[in-house]
Amino acid sequence: RNGDRDGDGLTNIREYQSGTRADRADTDGDGLGDGWEIQYHFNPLQAGPQGADADQDGLTDLQEFSTGTNPMSADTDGDGLPDGWETSHGFNPRSNDSAADADGDGISNLQEYQGGTDPRDFFNGVQPQAQIRSSGNDDELSMFVRRSDGTLWPNAPASFQITSGTRRISATRGGPNYGSRVEVRA
Repeated sequence: RNGDRDGDGLTNIREYQSGTRADRADTDGDGLGDGWEIQYHFNPLQAGPQGADADQDGLTDLQEFSTGTNPMSADTDGDGLPDGWETSHGFNPRSNDSAADADGDGISNLQEYQGGTDPRDFFNGVQPQAQIRSSGNDDELSMFVRRSDGTLWPNAPASFQITSGTRRISATRGGPNYGSRVEVRA
């Protein structure tokens, strides 16, 4: 019979030829299926060292097996982002997402990787300065977000809380009106 009794991706004949057990998907008990180990030239009869990372991408071979990535390629999807980096930042290492901008800061995921910044942090660890000013009219406030060097940070996500009263919020004085009226009731 040429079936695959243990579901490891090897036919029973291939199991016999390889010396693996047709009734155990993982003959050596290392957590890696026999078929996967043979596909990637590991020894299915001898457990490898725990925590081994054949391609040095930051994922152990066991993690590569679990996520379906290639343990012999540091970048399974070929997008320039190592599998371990993608996984640690919540991306799919089997899908090209290098041009995406996960945090909306105008810097692609590939640029974030190359620059050593966090692709999930718009501010990349920089503490912005928020400034709320009244135009002299009690009903209008303007909010400005600045970088640490003092320059304005357009389109920066920001939030604040009005604890009482009604205010009109505008993006910039004399600039485009992205304002909205906020009313807080006690």
